[in-house]
Amino acid sequence: MLHQAVVFATLIVADLPYAEIASGQDVREEAMRKSSGLAETASARAKVLLAYSGALALSAATWGAPLVTMYALRYHDAVGPNAKAAPNTIWRMEDISTPELSQTAGYVSPNVNTLYGFGFLDLAAQPVILTVPDSNGRYYMIEIVDFWTNAFAYAGGVETGFKGGKFALVGPGWKGRLPPDVKRIDAPTRWVLIQPRVHVTGRHDLPAAKAVLDAITVEGLAEAGGRKAPAAPALSLPRAGVQRCKAPRQRARLQGPASVLGNSRRGPDREPAA
Repeated sequence: MLHQAVVFATLIVADLPYAEIASGQDVREEAMRKSSGLAETASARAKVLLAYSGALALSAATWGAPLVTMYALRYHDAVGPNAKAAPNTIWRMEDISTPELSQTAGYVSPNVNTLYGFGFLDLAAQPVILTVPDSNGRYYMIEIVDFWTNAFAYAGGVETGFKGGKFALVGPGWKGRLPPDVKRIDAPTRWVLIQPRVHVTGRHDLPAAKAVLDAITVEGLAEAGGRKAPAAPALSLPRAGVQRCKAPRQRARLQGPASVLGNSRRGPDREPAA
């Protein structure tokens, strides 16, 4: 009876039909085959897990890449030691774009018939008033980009025309009144990048094109009304770059941009951490 109990227990564990077992040797061989099958299953599961982990890592990198890109561009152009224009101001190119000028700016400026400008705006304390001119028909437009690199609004161009006007760029959560002659544009993130572009036909046309570019201005809501600007919330902006580490398995780590990826629960419609 004990022998039969052991055999039946073996059959249950190995999940084998009793009719296929002729001897103890058969049981051992079948158990070995089962063990090999389990090993193959474990290997297959490991491959699936590895592929899934890789897909998650790629998704995380894709999700975070725009924030890291904007963080680095803001540091290079607006808040770092060699900034082109402080926050809430506009840097304007003085000449038609060249490869050298584009490299110096750290900014994409591929067209040789365009005068470029850009500026990072901090909307935490108050809205920023964007004023655009009547260009007498000269083409210009201002692309307005959030921290996810989404162009969520435009001024000028086919969007609003070339007759001029005022726009209030409003950050998340702001409550207040705007002047009646200002069109409201709600920004999905605290920081936005504005990118003015003005058409120019050649160097002989530079003075007229620059006059239009110079007439594209930004100013805080309070300053525009003759009042003192409110203080913006403090924000730590560490250096954007890569620093080598002594740990042999950690060759480099991001300084700064990684901080904007700290809370993976924030979605594209929410304000990033920086």
